[in-house]
Amino acid sequence: QDELATLMTLDVQRNVAAAVNSRRKMKWAIGVEMNGMVTGVSLTEDEKDIPRQAIDFSLSREFVPELDPRIVNLEFIRVSCVTGNRLLIIISINSLIESV
Repeated sequence: QDELATLMTLDVQRNVAAAVNSRRKMKWAIGVEMNGMVTGVSLTEDEKDIPRQAIDFSLSREFVPELDPRIVNLEFIRVSCVTGNRLLIIISINSLIESV
């Protein structure tokens, strides 16, 4: 939850660059504790736009040439075993090397 509040385009840029440079697909999960327990993060509908905006900005402004936005997929999965409205955020980075 704390990391999501401070999610910056630099974090997105770093992870996308790592995936593209490694020529591998990568999944970035937000809402998983260090011990592996999935707790999710508490998000309103409006707050769900924050990660998408950070991704879109990073892909269009931080890379030269601009990367295709289809390289990154964003999923919100409801965590049902905890109380409250909590979501696991999965950011999938597909390495589309030919588009770079």
